[in-house]
Amino acid sequence: MLPSFSVTGIFARELLPSEYLARMLLHNREFGDDVRLEGYLDTSEPSLVISQPDIEGTPASADQMSEQLGKFGFQPLGNLRIGKNNSISFYDPQRRIAMFDAHPGNFFHTKTLTIPVDGIIEQIAAEAEHQWLLKHIID
Repeated sequence: MLPSFSVTGIFARELLPSEYLARMLLHNREFGDDVRLEGYLDTSEPSLVISQPDIEGTPASADQMSEQLGKFGFQPLGNLRIGKNNSISFYDPQRRIAMFDAHPGNFFHTKTLTIPVDGIIEQIAAEAEHQWLLKHIID
């Protein structure tokens, strides 16, 4: 039997283009956005070129982000911080979709909605990852 352990940090790496495109499509599907792949820059540091419609609004507060994502079925993940410092993380265990890096720079509040415009969205396929995220949901 292994001794008990806890995760003390999470590292990040650059996404493969296919991973970025999968996240972009998931974001569009889940939030009704229209992020588009416009092209590719073939330079020493290649980049995908995307576009996204303008949104009239103001940066969202943590409460506005939590309320809107709650309406979408997401639950907060407590102190699990992935992305920018002090960002918030969420998980929808029914659809196995995680949203990380929720902060005012990635969400806008309009007159009627709080809209995610960026962030780290991920479809969770592995059972171990799903179970780990379930343990971090706060009520």
